[in-house]
Amino acid sequence: MAENRNIGFVLTALLVGLVCGCAQLPSQVVRKSPAQLDAMAAAAATGRTLFHQNEDLAGAQRLFAGMATERHASQPLYLCELASIALLQNDRASAGRHLQEAVTLLDQFYDQATEKEAASLWGSEASKVYKGDPYERATLYLLYGLWLLENGDAEKALVSFKRGLLMDGDTEHARYQADYGLLFFLAAKCHDLRGEHAQRDAMLLGAFRAYMSLPDVAQGFAAVATSEYLLACHDGTPDAIPPSPWLRRIAGWGSRSELENRGIRGPVLNWLERHRMSGAEQMAFNVLAVVWNGEGPTMMRGGNYGQVRLIACLEPPVQPLQYTMSVNKGQPQDMLQWLGNLNFQASTRGGRRMDDRLATQAMIKGATEVTGLAMVGAGMGMMYASDESDVQLAGMGMMLGGIFVDAIGQLMNPQADIRCWQCLPAEFTILPLQLPPGEQRATIAASCGGTPWLERAASFTVSPTAPVSVWHARGPSWHGNAAAARFGAHHDVVLQLLLEAGGGAAWLDRNGDGEMTAAERSAAEKEIIRMYDSNRDGRLSEQEASAALQAIWGGK
Repeated sequence: MAENRNIGFVLTALLVGLVCGCAQLPSQVVRKSPAQLDAMAAAAATGRTLFHQNEDLAGAQRLFAGMATERHASQPLYLCELASIALLQNDRASAGRHLQEAVTLLDQFYDQATEKEAASLWGSEASKVYKGDPYERATLYLLYGLWLLENGDAEKALVSFKRGLLMDGDTEHARYQADYGLLFFLAAKCHDLRGEHAQRDAMLLGAFRAYMSLPDVAQGFAAVATSEYLLACHDGTPDAIPPSPWLRRIAGWGSRSELENRGIRGPVLNWLERHRMSGAEQMAFNVLAVVWNGEGPTMMRGGNYGQVRLIACLEPPVQPLQYTMSVNKGQPQDMLQWLGNLNFQASTRGGRRMDDRLATQAMIKGATEVTGLAMVGAGMGMMYASDESDVQLAGMGMMLGGIFVDAIGQLMNPQADIRCWQCLPAEFTILPLQLPPGEQRATIAASCGGTPWLERAASFTVSPTAPVSVWHARGPSWHGNAAAARFGAHHDVVLQLLLEAGGGAAWLDRNGDGEMTAAERSAAEKEIIRMYDSNRDGRLSEQEASAALQAIWGGK
């Protein structure tokens, strides 16, 4: 009797799980089958290729528009995709419409009660309404805030940026410190426009701390500051030669004590203190160039049942490239990097809260299937091992129960949700500018070791009325004819990049004597070409070099 009660309890619990699992979506959401959702996810992967590699914004727009018309589980995601495309097409009206609708839907569906009930044993995770990872929700509020700011609503823009920081900090469990530096910087601009100078400086300090939280950035900042100071001492007096604008800006975000904590002391600190930008100087810009560099994070499944969600960053969390911008053929200016590094934001957050529960789902699924088969086997043994009708009847009951339990296990779908915002860059780099109204011409360059090896030219218009004209632009890329044309002229630079990505001096110095000889470099170059020259023409094409970089970085 006790066994019967236990079996009855298990079956009842499973049936309750079935009922609960079927009520995942709000009634106003059009239900799609798992096959339909999988088909849309496959189409979204095609959209990613169109967006990043083919740079076919119109083609990507048509694809995602066809999947964003109905109120289904993935509609908020595809609205985000359309917003990305519209921003790079300079279609501000469409971008604003898509951003507003995506924010409205996520505000409607993202609440703690819904999130706590999201671990259903029944149905695919991908059949739930898309709410995104923290970095995706934070980025949505960032882009929406920029749109509001450009349209003159600093108050609502500030709210959006702060909501992005809340999403980034994962406030439900308070497990993470908000470290999305670009959100802090933009919130500082809003406070400045509102005349709230103390709040502005507090947000700049947040940007400084977020900036210094990235791997190797703090050490690199101190090294650059020291190097510039020594150069100023060599060429004249430190007071007469100020730091670079980039260094002056970053130093102005942190207090003296914060700079000391980052390894900057003595005469270098005093030099920075005398020259660093004030909060008012920091915010004296009417144009913000937002450059989308690289290909953003994507997701894959792992585990026996696909229950593990893996984050794949196709480019390193901290990029080895330096980005500059020149406007109207002026002097190139260093762009602010690492504040909006999405690869870092995605990979350091780990799996979504859903992941641990999915692991439990997988365990229950496996145990259920094993138990069902065991019950079938035991029931058949009882039926054939005895001539007594009562025993045979009990055996038949156990066998049927096992079939039922096994069927339940087969119906369970613990697969992780790997939907993600495909049309995002690896990093947003920015450059605040003060420019007159009208059309401007700009050149964005990606450099390695100070040598520009990829460039992209574009134009934008500065509004005479907007408090901040926001210009979204695609950065230099491996993909496209322009990149391929420049590749041949900088073949040696690309090889250097590959060599450094492959392990730096330790990898190149084959005999371990601490020096890099010409023979060692030549041997390393030949090895790189041998490994990645797929057509065996003795050189690395644009596509081959891109594949090599992804392979090297992806293996780290």
